[in-house]
Amino acid sequence: MRIKRADGVLELDLVQNTPKAPDVKNHAPDSKKAIGYGEAFAWIWIQGGNCALQSLEGKKYFGGFGQSAPSWAMKYLQVGEPIGSWGSDDALMKIRLGDSGQWYAHNWMVGDVRYQVTLKGRKTPVFFDQSDFVRGDSPLLQPTNASGGYKLTQEDCLWAEAHEEEFEARLQAALTAKTMIFEGEKEVTKIVALETRVFSANCVYWGDSATASGKVYKKNGEGKWEFDPAHTKSAQMVLGISRPWSAFSAQIRKDAGKCWGFARWYDNAGGVTDFKPTGGSDATLSAPPPVDAGPQKAADDDAIPPPIEYKGGHDITTKPGTTFKDHPGTIVFVKEQFPAAPDTWEEVECAPHSHFAPELCADLNGTAKGYEHVSPVQVFGPGKPFRVVDKFEWGQTGGAVFASVADGTTFGFGHMGEISARVVKAAKSGEELPAGTWLGSCKIAIGVTTGPHCHMQAWNRPENVLKSVHGLKRDVWFPRLRRKG
Repeated sequence: MRIKRADGVLELDLVQNTPKAPDVKNHAPDSKKAIGYGEAFAWIWIQGGNCALQSLEGKKYFGGFGQSAPSWAMKYLQVGEPIGSWGSDDALMKIRLGDSGQWYAHNWMVGDVRYQVTLKGRKTPVFFDQSDFVRGDSPLLQPTNASGGYKLTQEDCLWAEAHEEEFEARLQAALTAKTMIFEGEKEVTKIVALETRVFSANCVYWGDSATASGKVYKKNGEGKWEFDPAHTKSAQMVLGISRPWSAFSAQIRKDAGKCWGFARWYDNAGGVTDFKPTGGSDATLSAPPPVDAGPQKAADDDAIPPPIEYKGGHDITTKPGTTFKDHPGTIVFVKEQFPAAPDTWEEVECAPHSHFAPELCADLNGTAKGYEHVSPVQVFGPGKPFRVVDKFEWGQTGGAVFASVADGTTFGFGHMGEISARVVKAAKSGEELPAGTWLGSCKIAIGVTTGPHCHMQAWNRPENVLKSVHGLKRDVWFPRLRRKG
């Protein structure tokens, strides 16, 4: 482990527990009582108020219950600092993905934060998650506090690490917003941090049982650990890595009050310049980084069309004087990522369109009922075989796919930042695609939108796409998305 300090970079071997710490009273590095930096860090983190370690001046390294024990340990090793004070409501609005979290008796990592928004004129609140801003620049407002939701991927985490300033700017814009659009534009009266994803590795020890590597072990009569398959099977849902939602209100105890504390690791604490997200297995500090031969080109990479730069700029201003930005963005073409799903549209119901031409349009977002692919929105073609119009850009809507079924009905799917290369190839060749073929996704805010979603309209013939006089009413075209509609 490398730590960048004022006096240079300190290298620790956590396995050998070296070097020994010179800054702990009564534990001189050349004495029998010597302890390593890593060991001292662990004592402070785990023992908390019971940790007796002191500086050479006699000051305890655990500085009191106004901060969490992990934050005191971070301060000792100079790798992080506290966020607010123990039990502080203000701290809940300051925590971010990857921060260290502490309940009364459990330490974990912040895997996400959910916010509750009160809108003027709406009886019930709406909700959005911090992870929304890894996927786009606007909150994905949801009408209910659902227990599931989006789970960040490795790619999401790497993006957040490389774009911290952009992520923070997106989040701050939402947390300080005066209005938000949900079933029309409404004034924001209150935003609170409601709950968090508790990301933890569950390795516990109780009685004569313990867990390791997602398995339960039990001590036999000789005191040796033996694998316990029956207990492992019954406890599978709570072993290994988990990240359930936990409400902050559930951490208020009658005997101890508000029980939460947070700390933040310093960026680039070790000054590492050759970090790679998928490193090798050699733990030697002086080992050279692996040779990077660059990305390997797949045999069919040449079939992927170049991206399209959507320029945006055609903002819309409503009569009350509110301006909605036409966001620019990059429309990328990718390999097909999902198998065809011809039954996708069978049970789908979209809420009434709250803005432009509600009699013609529908939005596919978190309010849609019966659609399984909204975090993020993955777009599938109609439930009948279809052909694709050779047009992939839609004014004020960004990336788009226009799918035409046998009777001529042509569906437009917009606000797409990612489009399947197979769909493009079919448009060029005239190939008929199977029902429910994956078209692409809506992961970014592109076009006139307040957040990632799919805008849908339809026309009577493929040659009449985007001609308003030939637009079909929603109650006519929406049923035709289904297999027998």
